[in-house]
Amino acid sequence: MAAPAAASVYPKGKMPLYEYQCEECGKTFECLRPLRDPKDDPPQCTQCGSRHTARIEFSRVAVGRGSGAGAGAGNCAPGGS
Repeated sequence: MAAPAAASVYPKGKMPLYEYQCEECGKTFECLRPLRDPKDDPPQCTQCGSRHTARIEFSRVAVGRGSGAGAGAGNCAPGGS
């Protein structure tokens, strides 16, 4: 089965939350941006107002315990089960 299209992940009118860092003052901040966000239109820093900001790229990794959909996803507390 093919992976779902990106449009199906975010319902109409919803936008993903990205993390950015200002290259001028070093402030890290979050910003809602459209999926087809142009790279030449960076968000403004929430602290100093600079447009010299870069999106922080990271990969999300989910580690489950057990088997089946959502196994181990119920409790995020350390030592929880």
